[in-house]
Amino acid sequence: MIFFKRKDKNIDSKMTKFKDFVFSSYLSPWYFKDSTPNLGQNLNWKHSSDSGMIKLMNNKDCLGLIDTYCYLKPINNEYFLFWVRGTTKIELYKSQDLQPIQKEIDIIKNLKDSKQKYYFNCAPIDKIEYFFDLYQTELTYNFPETFKSIDEIIQVNDINGMYRDFKDGTHNTAIVSLQPKYSKIILYPQDWFNRDDTIDFGYQWITRADRNNRTGKIHIQGIRIDEYILDDTNRQIIK
Repeated sequence: MIFFKRKDKNIDSKMTKFKDFVFSSYLSPWYFKDSTPNLGQNLNWKHSSDSGMIKLMNNKDCLGLIDTYCYLKPINNEYFLFWVRGTTKIELYKSQDLQPIQKEIDIIKNLKDSKQKYYFNCAPIDKIEYFFDLYQTELTYNFPETFKSIDEIIQVNDINGMYRDFKDGTHNTAIVSLQPKYSKIILYPQDWFNRDDTIDFGYQWITRADRNNRTGKIHIQGIRIDEYILDDTNRQIIK
């Protein structure tokens, strides 16, 4: 997975052409700025030019270090979900558990040496990890009780093995709908994107998606592509 970065470090995290709609997941570094995503009072995001990482700051204390291509989804001011693009592990954290990071320079070096994407000085209160078999698009999943209060988690992810007719040039971007209350995970290959030979993959890419609770439709947003609404198949866009 190689995507090209924008020259600007972030864009308006709430910016969307859709009226009365706000995306609820945030991809680093593009959608992180000041108090967005919001994890509670006096918590702010700071871009570090030295390390290239984003720091979660509480006044002068650093509570988190995040590299590129990480997603954060606040559940409320008390809890948030965290995952890395291209992986299927999702962690649930409690904001009040975050502790100041000691020896920050050493931690950053260890992250870069080990190619880890993030560090919080606390353990997640729970986590899940899912796996799809080849060509599988739906599975039953036993979510832990800590996830059962979450209606839906929608990811943009990169999943291999989605197409039986795969050929060179076919991409692997998918929308993944995780539904803890229904013990279900559904995979929607983005056919409109993956099968379009005019797309410059890596330069143009889908960054995030969310469901519009009013219409039930999934909205998507990307870099160097327009914003779209998916049709009823969730594999094609409404044109």
